[in-house]
Amino acid sequence: MNRTSTRAALLAAWAALVLAGLSLTGCPSKEPATAPKPTGRTAAVKPKKKGGPVNDTGGFCEATWPAGQRAFEWPAERPLPDGQVPSKALANDRWTWVNVWATWCAPCVEEMGLMARWVRGLEKDGKPVDLQLLTIDKPSEEAALKDRMAKGLPGPVRWIRGEADWEGFLDLLGVDRTSAIPIHALVDPAGHLRCVRVGAISGQDYAAIKAMVSGG
Repeated sequence: MNRTSTRAALLAAWAALVLAGLSLTGCPSKEPATAPKPTGRTAAVKPKKKGGPVNDTGGFCEATWPAGQRAFEWPAERPLPDGQVPSKALANDRWTWVNVWATWCAPCVEEMGLMARWVRGLEKDGKPVDLQLLTIDKPSEEAALKDRMAKGLPGPVRWIRGEADWEGFLDLLGVDRTSAIPIHALVDPAGHLRCVRVGAISGQDYAAIKAMVSGG
């Protein structure tokens, strides 16, 4: 065998050894086997699920309950800037829509106009609701609350008393104590909690709310 043939044979043997080594160890992938899933509104909030779906609301509710399972109760409240404290009585001839908000919460303030239009729309569609606005503003924010109320809101305002009352109310709603506002809760005419949504509403959610308040 001449020198050229010998060199070619050695190169072939070396290549075979390299390929064998790669087959045993494998090549690291430049990308993960599966791409990370996008984080959505419900994934970020991680609410506690309670009960089962009552209506097909297309994922509108984070937590739902069958009729008669969970009675709704207002948290302890402080007097409003005008000194009034709203009655704790719930409407018994229509659904109650509870919106949790604050003057410093931009998404909360932005959706007020949408809620006003929807309340009028539900009334026109024969599905009237009693919209109640529960603020979690601190006592130091009374001036901002008074100013916002003077500008007009789509429903009567209620003012939660303090942090401990807020945490207890979140427990009643069945969502994490770390949940962000706005929060929307729907209470049936019998006074039972039926649906809780964590997050702002948008234009396509009207049908879900109408479907819920149309149910038993």
